[in-house]
This record gives sequence, C-alpha cells and structure tokens, in this order.
Amino acid sequence: MNPEETDEPSDEEMVLWLKTPEGMAAMREVMRKTVAGELGEVPPELKTSAERGLADHEHLQKLLEVQTRVNGLMQGMTEPVEGSRWQHMHDLDEEMKAIMDLLLDLPEPERTIQMQMALPVQEALERLRAEQ
Repeated sequence: MNPEETDEPSDEEMVLWLKTPEGMAAMREVMRKTVAGELGEVPPELKTSAERGLADHEHLQKLLEVQTRVNGLMQGMTEPVEGSRWQHMHDLDEEMKAIMDLLLDLPEPERTIQMQMALPVQEALERLRAEQ
C-alpha cells in the first residue's frame, strides 16, 4: 500500500468542508467541547482560540438573526393589512423593539454601526404609522 494513498481529506478538501453547514457545526462542537474541558487538557492558546471562535460564531449568528428579522419587518410593512390596522402596527412596533434589543446585545463598534443601519427602517415604520 502506498503511504500517500489514504482516505483522509486533503487540506484543501478540509477547508472546503469546514465552509459547509455540516463542517461549521462540527467545528463549533469541537470548540464547545474544548472550552468545556470535555477533550481533556489542551494548551491555553488552543482554549483561547476556541473561546474566540465560539464568540465570533455567536456574533455572526446575532447579525444573521437581525438581518432576517429586519427583512421580515420590511416585508410586513409593505404587505396589505389584513384585519385590524392597529394590531398590524402594534405587531410591527413590537418586532422593531425586539430587533433593537438584539442590536443592544452587540459589542461596540458593531452596535453603533448596526443601529445606524436600522434607523431608516425605524423612520419608515414611523411614516407608516403616521399614515393612519
């Protein structure tokens, strides 16, 4: 058997796999286990790196949630109102408040940047409310 013939992925294949949802989930789990000490003793640099990786992932997940919710809010602002206009506006206002709460959980300077990007949506919501 040729030692170069293995079933192990190449470095390039591994990098590509880590970009897939399955690869990212597997890496998050390894980082979580590393931080939790479930993989035994690891060098301090590795634990710090895993902690940073988990924090970065959490940050990106929050940004993705904000983006998804803002898109939903904007869609709700353009849809025809079915039923009570008051209830529709109340629901939109509550969603905007929830989005702002998510933004407050972001670290600076990202919080300020994202808040500034949310202002036009909030202003559009205020204009929509004034159309009553």
